[in-house]
Amino acid sequence: MTVQLGNGLFEHTDFNSRLQPTQIGLGTTTTGAASISVLGLDYLFGTTNNNGNVLGQTYATADQSVRRRDVLVCF
Repeated sequence: MTVQLGNGLFEHTDFNSRLQPTQIGLGTTTTGAASISVLGLDYLFGTTNNNGNVLGQTYATADQSVRRRDVLVCF
């Protein structure tokens, strides 16, 4: 799903087969590397062990710095 905002940037959200958001991006175009040129959020849910919880998150900002955060959930 892609939406053009009033400031000319494009916001998009990609989903997996379980309709979980796998990427949220804000950029100058709708596809490619420029689609996350301002902000990119990637969410990791796992493959065979996907119980709906986020396992990790990677985010990139306009200064091209990339950070990853793994989520540890204890019950």
